[in-house]
Amino acid sequence: MATDKAPCRRAPLTLAVCGAASLAFALMANYGSYRAQNEIAVYLLFGVLMFLSLFFLWRDGYLEHGGVLAISIAAAAAAFALRICFIDYRSGDYNSFLVNWVQFYRENGGFAALDVPVGDYNLPYLYLLAFFSYIPIDDLYLIKLSSVAFDVLAAFFALRLTSRLTESLSARLTAYFAVLLLPTVFLNSALWAQCDSIYTAFALGALYFAFERRPVLAMLFGAVSFAFKLQAVFLLPVFAVFLMLGHIKWRHVPLFPAFYAVMALPAIIAGRPPLDAILIYVHQAGEYSSRITLNAPNFAVLFKDAANPQPYALLLVVLAFLFLAALLAAAFLRRESLDDRGIMLLTLAMCIGIPFFLPYMHERYFYIAEVLSVVCACAGAVHFTAPVLVQAASMICYDAYLNGFYRFRHSLAAMLMAAALTVVTATVVMRLFGRRTGGSETESET
Repeated sequence: MATDKAPCRRAPLTLAVCGAASLAFALMANYGSYRAQNEIAVYLLFGVLMFLSLFFLWRDGYLEHGGVLAISIAAAAAAFALRICFIDYRSGDYNSFLVNWVQFYRENGGFAALDVPVGDYNLPYLYLLAFFSYIPIDDLYLIKLSSVAFDVLAAFFALRLTSRLTESLSARLTAYFAVLLLPTVFLNSALWAQCDSIYTAFALGALYFAFERRPVLAMLFGAVSFAFKLQAVFLLPVFAVFLMLGHIKWRHVPLFPAFYAVMALPAIIAGRPPLDAILIYVHQAGEYSSRITLNAPNFAVLFKDAANPQPYALLLVVLAFLFLAALLAAAFLRRESLDDRGIMLLTLAMCIGIPFFLPYMHERYFYIAEVLSVVCACAGAVHFTAPVLVQAASMICYDAYLNGFYRFRHSLAAMLMAAALTVVTATVVMRLFGRRTGGSETESET
């Protein structure tokens, strides 16, 4: 395993910036009521999740030093306090969709109603909503708590991925808590009641197990991620790189569709037609094609006022394909010298570049990029400006959605994301084709 023994000096700064930005936004937004309508069970569940966030660190041996333990408890407490602030907020998406979907399952027999198409999410998330319909706790809290649980899992895999790149304890712990404290992460789950942390956690797990040369688990986690949300495709092309390097064999590839099909079995057993259950993404195609960008900080902002956006949408698809093809071609040409850092940087470039060029993107589709940029920055694989630019671009668009107007120009968000993509792409090019000096980094095989 390629590692960097030198500690990352920017790691504490990354955590400080994420924490300060999170606390500042919490105070400015002032959405929280702190009461959860007297649901004691909700606070107990929050406590369980906070315990698990520390248990993961203890299990991996990170909390043996008293000072590290104290700092970790304080950081975890801050991360979960921020989430409790927003527990009662009901977003437009929750009021318009999620609450109605849970109510449908509650009124129609829970899992027995899985044969009926409900909403525009894939089946695994609908299984969760059907399950929630049996529990005598406000579904708002259950939906948010489920996403918060995967905030923790995503942070855990971020830590594991950081450990692939550096042996620095401070860098690994910074990556873990920085992910938990990223404004877009806790706002996505605790305020917006979205589920992007779920597919992201599984996508990061798939990436980690691919690095670990555990292809069956990599295929399983990748398939589960894709089953929860189509946006997993921004990360999945990196598996072509693992195929090039032999980390994954071609015989493992059929496991992906097999695992994906298994995820549809509960709905099929409930009576949903098999093809309808398996091809749900095909049925969703074109659902959000009325606007060329749906509040995303991407290249499509240039064409959002076009009278006929369809020709521009096709152009953007071609650009996204060419960008991905260029990355994979570069990986193929330099496959003999491609190490963990190079693969991680390629993955980050994909997760920024693909949604940056594609049309019909939402602001939340950069979620994986937000997390991976923190991993790469904490390990010193990319400049600190990359996660700052990605987070700033996403937050402008989050703020616009949550407040109903653009406090900052949409085009500014797109320019910031373009700058982040430029930084990452330049780093990839230098990593793959630039001359390395022996003193620039210390690597070893462990």
